[in-house]
Amino acid sequence: MNILILGVGAIGGLVGASLKKGGATVGLWVREEATTNWLRDPKDLEPMLELQLPANQKERVRIDGLYTTPTFHSRKWDGIVLAVKAQQLPRSMNDLERFFHVFPKAWHLTIVNGIPWWYLPNPSTETAPLASVDPRGKLRALLPLEQGLGGVAWSGAANLGLGHIRVPFVGQVELSEVHPSQRNVCAQLCRILNQSHLLGAEHRSSLLDTIWYKLLGNATINPLSVIKNMKQDVLVNDAGSHEKLRDLILEVIAVARACGIKREFNPEKRLKDAA
Repeated sequence: MNILILGVGAIGGLVGASLKKGGATVGLWVREEATTNWLRDPKDLEPMLELQLPANQKERVRIDGLYTTPTFHSRKWDGIVLAVKAQQLPRSMNDLERFFHVFPKAWHLTIVNGIPWWYLPNPSTETAPLASVDPRGKLRALLPLEQGLGGVAWSGAANLGLGHIRVPFVGQVELSEVHPSQRNVCAQLCRILNQSHLLGAEHRSSLLDTIWYKLLGNATINPLSVIKNMKQDVLVNDAGSHEKLRDLILEVIAVARACGIKREFNPEKRLKDAA
């Protein structure tokens, strides 16, 4: 399976290294100026991803190549991993339009927190765009849903610099497909990732519950930890902050209900999971 990665930060780099170690052919789609910074030898077209693992262990994974907008079409790609946050995707629209023009049947996997419509009860039929991250519905029109996969990442990976990633523990990604035609692709990706022993993967029938459960923390714990300059585990165990976080999580749950999400969420369990 030939897979192109767009967005080589902590999650994109970890997913790319895991896919490569699991047996896939992996390329990194980067800006042209990044290639000279990445490669020590200009003749070396196979960059390394270096992972800093627990117990001071390191693993170097050789990727199959760096690609830029003018060169990405030099290899036939089965799919593309979009490892950038949803609000960053509009900047890549022109590149993605070129990609799907050359590879119209390629699948696309949005990872990190997924493309906006994964938060909706029926992503395959929902037509209302989320204007804040998808002005005028352009991304929705660009990315064919019948070829769409979604992923939620649970990982403490951190980007230490170009091609260097700290991996404090073996994380997990949960993957799902919008359309049944991509079910085998999703299952194959899970097998490849699990074979890497760097990142576990689970094939879900739906991401809806998972993505909203993660959002309970992303929308509350993450910003408050920055505002108070406190680590998350310290924050959730701080008496004053704990009560405030619980109130904020209840507000997010109210938004979920307004969006048609029926799952019952427990604020205390979400805070405990983040501790």
